[in-house]
Amino acid sequence: MMARTFRELFRGRLPDWLLNRLEQLGFATPTLVQRQALEVILGEEKHDAVLHAQTGSGKTLAFLLPLLGRVDPSRAAVQGLVVVPTRELGLQVAGVAKRLAAGTSSGRDSKIQVMSVLEGSSNKRQRAWAWADPPHIVIGNPESLTRLVTTGAVRVNAVSYVVVDEVDACLLSEGTRASLHELLARSLSPTHADEDEGEDEEGAARLAEVGAGRVTGAAAPVNRKLRDRQTVFASATVPQHNHFIRQCVQKQWTLTEPVHVQVHAKEAMPPCLSHYYVVCPPEKKLAVLRTDTRGLVFALATKPLEGIAASLDKALGGRGSGGGGGGERGGREQQQQQQQQAKGWDEQPPQPPLAEFLRQELGLNARADAMSLFREGKTRLLVSTDMAARGLDVPEITHVFNLDLPLDGEGYVHRGGRAGRLGRPGKVISLVTPQQEFVIRRLGNGIGVDIKKINLGSSRRRPKR
Repeated sequence: MMARTFRELFRGRLPDWLLNRLEQLGFATPTLVQRQALEVILGEEKHDAVLHAQTGSGKTLAFLLPLLGRVDPSRAAVQGLVVVPTRELGLQVAGVAKRLAAGTSSGRDSKIQVMSVLEGSSNKRQRAWAWADPPHIVIGNPESLTRLVTTGAVRVNAVSYVVVDEVDACLLSEGTRASLHELLARSLSPTHADEDEGEDEEGAARLAEVGAGRVTGAAAPVNRKLRDRQTVFASATVPQHNHFIRQCVQKQWTLTEPVHVQVHAKEAMPPCLSHYYVVCPPEKKLAVLRTDTRGLVFALATKPLEGIAASLDKALGGRGSGGGGGGERGGREQQQQQQQQAKGWDEQPPQPPLAEFLRQELGLNARADAMSLFREGKTRLLVSTDMAARGLDVPEITHVFNLDLPLDGEGYVHRGGRAGRLGRPGKVISLVTPQQEFVIRRLGNGIGVDIKKINLGSSRRRPKR
């Protein structure tokens, strides 16, 4: 029996232009999490939801389709917000949203506009854009979005749909947690009074009931303009999800208790992934990474990532320097370009390195260049901190290497989930010292994953990489 398509399942609940666009892009059939999530989000009651599913299962489309489907392009107002923890994930989500929105016609009153408000973005330029010609969808990290909303640069009275992607990551630090709470519980909360228009009669009546002690909890005064707001939280890891769902109402992030949409509850990671570990001394780890695969190499932020990438590039026979473009690495590139120009190679730019690196402290141009080279396949390995572990989707990644072990099982799940996207096979290989062997076994037991040992000295050696 053939799986039912988006059109068969959701015609009438998603607009025809969006169903057509999905088919054009090759997304005719929904994944399991997409089907279950859309049934909840697009239902008559328009429930809030927590999407809890494996990495690579299709959560991005699951929360973007209802958003795009309810936007009215003829209305010059911000109608949806998407909150993300990192710039790189924000750019990726914005890219998917824009590809889908390209299915709308190109007229001024019929084209869905998407704006990114991310770390390092020019808030002055974006404030001017938001005032002069408001976008329909704004995507950004908690701090940037909250800043623009609280200063009035982005008006949210027409917002009817909010997404918090990788919600557990957005709650990790005190700063992002405070910004997210300010955004959801105050600026966007249907229970927070609007200073200009106040509450409607229903809201005033509820306020009186609360004051009299007859109503508690979620039955707070309702702002007329935001009471129909729908909120969706998404992540592969939602620790203590029952407690989190209760907290959503208690903190007034949602008006009602969200529906928990959980797929593959007993499997933390996709079954298409294979897991291995190699025991070797620290000085031998880079030698193990001499591979012809497309992969992500995860290391601790305290490690010299640029040096690691340079060593890998050299070992792989690359001609690059092991560093990406822009920012801190611009001087070396400029010197290389000058040398080429002196030899008359003006029309042949430097060959990209086979190994790149990515870390939070890099300049924005350097981070963008590193990701672009990796996505385009010009770079074979990308050495990164855990900033690349959340949500990034590069379908060609077949391998994830843990040069340093993650801090916990949750970190292992998100790192490993960069491979094996949407059912594709992939491998996760962790490089551990003899003293860390018990740690990797404990990680595997904690998340229910069988991590097999590779004996480098045996004839079986290791799986083809």
